This record gives sequence, C-alpha cells and structure tokens, in this order.
Amino acid sequence: MTSEDGEMLSYASINWPADPLTLSDWENLDLHESLRPEVVEGQLTIQPPRTADHQLKAMEVVEQLKESVGGDGQEVTFGIAVVLEHDPLTLRIPDVMVFRPATAPNRDATSIDASVVELVVEVTETGSRSIDRVLKRHEYAAAGIPGYRIVNAHDHSVECYSLHGEGCELRLGE
Repeated sequence: MTSEDGEMLSYASINWPADPLTLSDWENLDLHESLRPEVVEGQLTIQPPRTADHQLKAMEVVEQLKESVGGDGQEVTFGIAVVLEHDPLTLRIPDVMVFRPATAPNRDATSIDASVVELVVEVTETGSRSIDRVLKRHEYAAAGIPGYRIVNAHDHSVECYSLHGEGCELRLGE
C-alpha cells in the first residue's frame, strides 16, 4: 500500500493481552527494536525512532560517563530497559544509564531493576521535552534512582536532578 505521496505504508498486527502488560508480556512482544516499546502503568507506549544527532549526543554522554565512573564498580550502558514499577508495570528505556553490575541479578537480561541504577540520562529533542522533563523525571525519582540528567540535543545543555535536591546546569564538553 502507498500513500498519496508514493511512500510505502506498513502496519503491524499485535496479539494484545486484555489486562495491563506484565514484564513477561513486554519481553515477548514481537516488535522491531527501533520502535522502542516502553510501558507506563501497564500500557504500551511507542517512542519515535532516534535521529542521528540524538544518537551522537548519547554516545558522547556514554564516553564522558565511562571516563568519570571507571574503576568505581559502576558500568555505563544504553538500550537496556529499566523496570521502575512492577505492578502495574512501568518500564522505560533510557538513552544512557549507570548501574552497579555486582548487584544486578542477571547480566543477560533485557531489563534491569531500578534498584541497581545510579543515574539515567535522556537526550531530549522536539517532541520528547515534556515527557523527559516532567513524566520521566517523576518516574525515575519515584523509583529511587539517585541521579537524572537531561541532555538537550540542540544546544548541548545538560539539566541535572538528584533525589538529594542537588541540581546543576552545564554544557557537554565542559
């Protein structure tokens, strides 16, 4: 099927559970990973595909964090889901996160519990700013994650939030 502009249109059919999604339901979803399926209070949400600029900023953050946490028993990663709440399931896939692997139950898992996460970073673009600044900020804090950073992909500014009330504003590369 094609649109009026001649672009290919596609669709997917998904077998949907009648009840809110569980972690097992999420793990068994047959969706392309570029769709970034997250779950909020048991309801599936699909995040837009990442842009090249977004990914470059995320990789810059990964490299900077690797330098700062190296040797401290922490690891930096991306693309792994964080379970913020189990019932109903709330699960987010932050752009970057720092966690303590010694306390992570299964290193081969596609998700990790928020209790072992030290810091999450979201790279924000047009269309995700309010979700990153309001909703995710609240969700990460409610899950007990000590640190949260929001990197603005356009002006390179970084907003820092902490459960301990400490805040900062800086620019990447400073």
